[in-house]
Amino acid sequence: MNPTEARAETWLKSKVIKVGKSTLYIRIPSKIANASTFIIKDGDEVEITYDTIKNVVIIRKKALSK
Repeated sequence: MNPTEARAETWLKSKVIKVGKSTLYIRIPSKIANASTFIIKDGDEVEITYDTIKNVVIIRKKALSK
């Protein structure tokens, strides 16, 4: 088991919303987004990767440049 998965407190369902021809938005439920352990905040830059083997999307807060 991935260490990140082991720390997961809650798995909630959400919806993806398409706006225009190419923009997708993911709703993150407030139970997760407002948790003190959730590291992504409004305005943060994130890196998004898609693991084609595991069929998962991974969103990480972008590291600050030095």
